[in-house]
Amino acid sequence: MTPKKSSSPVPGGTVTFLFTDIEGSTRLLHQLGEDYVLVLDEHRKLMRKTFAAWRGQEVDTQGDSFFVAFGSAGDAIAAAVEIQKKIHDYVWPNGVEVRVRMGLHTGEPWVAKEGFVGVDVHRAARISSIGHGGQVLLSESTKQLILDYLPEGVSLVNLGEHRLKDIPRPEPINQLVIEGLPSEFPTLKSLDARPNNLPSQPTPFVGRHDELAELEALIANPEIRLVTIVGAGGMGKSRLALATAERQLFKSNGKDALLFPDGVFFVPLAPLVSEEQIFTAIAKAVKFQFYQGVDPSTQLLEYFREKRSLLVMDNFEHVLGGASILPEILQVADGVKVLATSREKLNLRTENIYVLHGMAYPEDEPTEDDLTHLQQQYSAVNLFKQSARQVNADLAWTQRDMRTITEICSMVEGMPLGIELAAAWVEMLSLEKIATEIRTSLDFLEGNMRDVPDRHQSIRALFEYTWNMLGEQERQVFSSISVFRGGFTLEAAEQVTGASMKEIRLLVSKSLIHLDQNKRYKIHELLRQYAAEKLEIDPGESNRIRDQHSEYFADFVHQREAAIRGGDQTEALEEMDNIQVGWRWAVIQRNAPVIRKQMQSLFWIHEFQGWFQEAADSFDWAVKELQTDEPLGDIGIAYGQVLNLSATFHDRIGDNNKAILNLEECISNLVKLDALPELAWAYIGFGHIDISSDHTKAKQRLNKGLAIYRELNIKWGIAITLNTLGNIAANSSEHEDAKAYYEEALRLNTDLNDPRGMSWSIGGLGRIAFRRGEYLQARKFFEKTIALRKAIGYKLVLALSLVILGQLDLLMGKYKEANLSFREVFAITHEMGWHYGIAEAIRHFGTLALAQGEYDSAKEKYEDALARFQNIDDRGSIGYVLSSLGNVAAAMGDIQDARENFHTALEIGVGTKHPSLILHILAGLSAMLDHIGNDERAVEMAALVASHTRSDPLPRERAKKLLDELGLKLPSRVFEAAQERGKASDLDETVKEFLEELAG
Repeated sequence: MTPKKSSSPVPGGTVTFLFTDIEGSTRLLHQLGEDYVLVLDEHRKLMRKTFAAWRGQEVDTQGDSFFVAFGSAGDAIAAAVEIQKKIHDYVWPNGVEVRVRMGLHTGEPWVAKEGFVGVDVHRAARISSIGHGGQVLLSESTKQLILDYLPEGVSLVNLGEHRLKDIPRPEPINQLVIEGLPSEFPTLKSLDARPNNLPSQPTPFVGRHDELAELEALIANPEIRLVTIVGAGGMGKSRLALATAERQLFKSNGKDALLFPDGVFFVPLAPLVSEEQIFTAIAKAVKFQFYQGVDPSTQLLEYFREKRSLLVMDNFEHVLGGASILPEILQVADGVKVLATSREKLNLRTENIYVLHGMAYPEDEPTEDDLTHLQQQYSAVNLFKQSARQVNADLAWTQRDMRTITEICSMVEGMPLGIELAAAWVEMLSLEKIATEIRTSLDFLEGNMRDVPDRHQSIRALFEYTWNMLGEQERQVFSSISVFRGGFTLEAAEQVTGASMKEIRLLVSKSLIHLDQNKRYKIHELLRQYAAEKLEIDPGESNRIRDQHSEYFADFVHQREAAIRGGDQTEALEEMDNIQVGWRWAVIQRNAPVIRKQMQSLFWIHEFQGWFQEAADSFDWAVKELQTDEPLGDIGIAYGQVLNLSATFHDRIGDNNKAILNLEECISNLVKLDALPELAWAYIGFGHIDISSDHTKAKQRLNKGLAIYRELNIKWGIAITLNTLGNIAANSSEHEDAKAYYEEALRLNTDLNDPRGMSWSIGGLGRIAFRRGEYLQARKFFEKTIALRKAIGYKLVLALSLVILGQLDLLMGKYKEANLSFREVFAITHEMGWHYGIAEAIRHFGTLALAQGEYDSAKEKYEDALARFQNIDDRGSIGYVLSSLGNVAAAMGDIQDARENFHTALEIGVGTKHPSLILHILAGLSAMLDHIGNDERAVEMAALVASHTRSDPLPRERAKKLLDELGLKLPSRVFEAAQERGKASDLDETVKEFLEELAG
C-alpha cells in the first residue's frame, strides 16, 4: 500500500481515533522477564514508524498502549492493516507471539490544551477494550467512511450491536478481515457478553480511581462476601457501584476463570414499598421465574445455591429492615457476593463498610503550575468540566476559570450531585456568578432533568428526603451539631448539644456525619447549612446552642492559654474554626466574660501563625460591634482589649497611624476602668510601636506596664516586658543593661517552661554578642533560638532571627549560607503575607548582591524593597534602603545619584532621630568620599562609624575595612590624625555639615 494524502488536517475537524494495546502483556512480562523490554521496544518502533508513514498523530502512549489520531479514516485503516501484518510476520525474541488489539472510531472531538476530549475519545477506547489480540474493530461511523475504499485483501464483517462501558446506547461493531491473518476470534468482551442487567449510563464515569481499586480488592478477597458503600445522598454511591460492577464482568479469579461466570446483576431497591418485595426485585434482575407450590424465597435461594454471581443491591436504606435477607442468600450460595449501597449501615455481621466521601478537589488554592493539570489530578474538577460541556459544548477554560471551578468544587466539598447541579448553570451564568450564588443560597443548586429522580433534582430536595427519614430526636441532634465548624469531638458534641454517644453514632450510621482519621466528626458543608436552617426555626433554641458553643470554646482556649502562649497550639489550631465562630457570636451578643476569656489566646495564635491581616480585619470588626459612647464594666474592658489587639496587628501590617489611634483610645478607656492587666498589655503594645521612633517614650510606657505586672506578679508579662526593654537597651548600645534584662527574662521563661519567651531572651543575648562583634558567640545564640522557634512554629520571630543569622554569614563572607537564610525569610514572610518582612528580605538580597559586586542586581532589589517600604510608610526602612542605593550608585561611579540618595536618607535619619540609620548612611558616605579621592575626609567618617557605640555591625565592619585600606594608602601621620579627628567628631555636628554640603 502507498500512503495517500490525508483528507482532513489533524487535529481539527473530523478525526479518526485508533487505540491499540498488547493482549496479555502481563503474561508476556512474566514469561520473558527482562527480555520483555526488548519486545516492548521493537513493538513501539514498528508502531511509530507505521503511524508516521500514514500521517498519524501520536496523542498518548502508556506502557504497551497507543492513542493515535488520523485526519483520514482511510489512513487509519491502512495503518491498522499494515501494523497487524507486520506484527504477524515479525520474528519476536524467544519465539513469543505478540498480538495487538485495535479499535477505531471517527468523530468530531473537542480540542483542549490537554488534547482531545469528548465522548468520541471514550467510544474509540471502549471499542478497543472489547476486542482480542490480532483483532481490528470499527465503529459504524468509521465503517461508513471507508466502506467503498477498503485496501486490497481487506473486507468487513458485522458483529452486531454491543453495549459499551459508559456509552448510553448499544453500538454497532464491525471487524476488519485481513487476508492471510486470523479472522475468527472469541466473543467480544462487551457488556452483553456475560449475563448481566447493568443499565447503560448517559455519560462516561469520571475519576474515583482509588475508590474503584479499593472496592475491587474487597470484592476479590475470598474472605469478604458483602461490601456496603455507605455515604450521604448525592455522593455518587450508585454510580460507583455500577462502575465497579462493570469491571467484574470479565474479572478473573486468578485461575484463568471468571470471578462471576453466572453474571453481575443490578437490583434497584428505591422503588420498593415493602421489605417483602426484595426477593421479587432480585428475581426480576436475574430473570428468574417463580413457579407455584413452593415458597418464593425458597425457590430463589435454591436458584443461587450453585451460582457464582455478584448482586448489586442499590439504595438499601429504603428497605433497611429487609437486610436480613442477605445473610440467608450468602449462607446458601457460597459463590454469590453482594455489593450494596446505602445511606446507613446494614448492621450485619458479615458486612464490610466502605465509606464514600466527595470527589477529590484541591484543598488549597492552586498555584499557576497546578492550574493546567487540575483536570488530570482531581476528579471533582473533571466531573464539573464534563457536566458543563453537556450543556455548552463550546466552553473554553482560562486559568481564572479553573480557579473558580476549583472554588465551586471546594464549596460543595466534592459532592458529585452538587458539582453536576452547579455545572448545569454554565449555559446561563458565569462561573463567578455560580460561585456567588452557591455561597448565598442552598436553593441555587437545583435542576430540571426528566430522567433524574425527584430527590436528585436539587440539593434541598435531597436533604429534605433525608430529613423526613429521621426521627424527632435525630432531627434535634442533627440540627444542633450544625453550630460546629471544621468538625468536632464527641466531648464537644456532648457538652454543647447534649447529644449522647449513641445519638452521634446513629447519625454516623446514617451518613449524616462521619469520623475522619483524626477521630473528629465532620459534616458536609451543604448538609450543615441545611441543618442550620432547621435550627433557626426555633430562635430561642438556636441562641441557646450558640451560647453553649461559644462558652465551650472560650473555656477550651482559656484552659490552654499557657500552652498556646508557649507555642503548643496544635489543639487550638484544630479547633480554630469553632473558636472563631464562638468568639464572633460572643461579640455579637456582647458577652464580655466569654470575649475576655479568650483574648490573650487569640492574640498568640494569630501572632504565631502570622495571620496579621486576618487578625486586623477581625478585631476591627469587633471594635465596631462593641463600640459605644461610654464603654463601662466588663464590656468596656473587652472593648479596650479588642482595640489593643486591632492596634497590634495594624502595627504588624505597617498601618502605624491606625495602631496609634486605637491604642490611645484603648489606654484612655482602661485607665478609667482600672483594668490593670489589660492596661499593662496595652502599654507594652504602645512601647513596641515607639521603639522605632522614640526610645525614651518607649521605655516610659514599657516601665509602666512592667510595674503593673510586677505588682500583680504576672510572670509571663514581666518576662515579655523585660525582653522588650532589653531590645531597646541593645539598640542603644547599653549592652550590660540589655544583658541584665534578657537574663532575668530568661530565668522567668525557663521557670514558666515557655519556649517562646526563652527564644526571645536567648535571641536578645545573641543580639548583644552580634553588636559587640562577638560573631561566633552570636551565631551559637541564634542557632539555639532558631531551633526553639522552628520547634514551636513561631514564624514571625523566626524570620527576624534568620535575618540576623544571614547578616552574620554575610559579615563572615559565607554568601551561600546567607542567601539560604534570606530565602527562608522571604518564604516565611511571603506565606504570612507580612509586607514589612517581605520587603526586609528583599533588602537583604540587595545587600548580599552588593557585597558580591553584583551592582545591577543590588540596585534592582533595593528599588523593589524601597517601593514596598513606601507602600507601608516605614520611614526608617526607607532611609536604610536609600542609603544602600547610595552605596550602589557610588560603587557604579554615579556620584550625583549617590549624593541625592544619601541626602534624602540623612534627612529621614535626622527626622526619625535614628542614630543607627545615620551611622549606616555615614558609612556609605565615607566610601563615596574614597571614590572621589577625598581620602582624609573618608578616614574621618569611617573612624566615626567604627568607633560609635550605636553603629550596627554591617556598617561598622564596612568602615573598619575601609580604614584598613586607607591606612595602607595614606602616610601614617596623615591617616592617624584623620582617624583621631573622626573619633572625636560630634555626630550631630557632622550630620549638620553633611546635610548642608549635600544640599549644595
